[in-house]
Amino acid sequence: MNRTMIIALAVFVVTAFVGTTVVDAAIMTSGGVNPATQGFAPQAGATGTSEAGPPANWHMSSTAGSGFYRTVGTGTGYSGSPDNKLEEIVESQYGWTATLQVKVNKAVRDRTVYMYVQDGLNMFDVIMYDGTDFSWQNPGAFYRQASGHGIDSPPEIGDTDPTAWNTYKIVLDGKGNTNPADDEITLWANGVVDGPAISRSDFPGAIDRAEFGFGRMAGAGEADAHYGLVSLEANVPEPSALLLLGLGLTGMIGCRRRK
Repeated sequence: MNRTMIIALAVFVVTAFVGTTVVDAAIMTSGGVNPATQGFAPQAGATGTSEAGPPANWHMSSTAGSGFYRTVGTGTGYSGSPDNKLEEIVESQYGWTATLQVKVNKAVRDRTVYMYVQDGLNMFDVIMYDGTDFSWQNPGAFYRQASGHGIDSPPEIGDTDPTAWNTYKIVLDGKGNTNPADDEITLWANGVVDGPAISRSDFPGAIDRAEFGFGRMAGAGEADAHYGLVSLEANVPEPSALLLLGLGLTGMIGCRRRK
């Protein structure tokens, strides 16, 4: 293989590597704009009001029932052949990051202030409580385990005051391939990771359809929250990974020239 062919191969590999990691934009609502104008469909009478903040936010309040916003896939979830942006994101080989910036006034029951990602295999969520209902329940953010947290023992994400502005993240690392068994998930509160990475087996299964949503999914009692940012975006490889790839290819070229 001559030098020209090696350089051409290097360009092809780098181009292919980068091309498979970037998904067109994120799915998000922010800035106090009506989520219905940003790609989220209102469900069960979801409504709210725009507030200037800071930060600018979408204020949702209700006393019972449900009312949430969501976007869904057009086909089955984790199919290997994505049909729309949501499915491209949740099936990205480098995984995805879901972000919730929220301030809670009231959240007394399960899934009254809530964000979730469903990728056709598992359900990942952030559940907010204000600590006023159940005697055992600390205020803060929690997530649902595969075994089901019941209503008395959900695992907490960080140690936060839900009545202040907080930012939570669910980060799924796809390890650069499309084998779900390799995926690792970390949970973050205000930029700090909460414990070691965990596997998909720690999260409940889900119906075979991609969904991403937030708001009041169910439950009795009052729910009142300000949503500053809700987003889902595909991960991209760190620049160091691209640098290592480039150095390796440069080394290949150098070795060829010495021969």
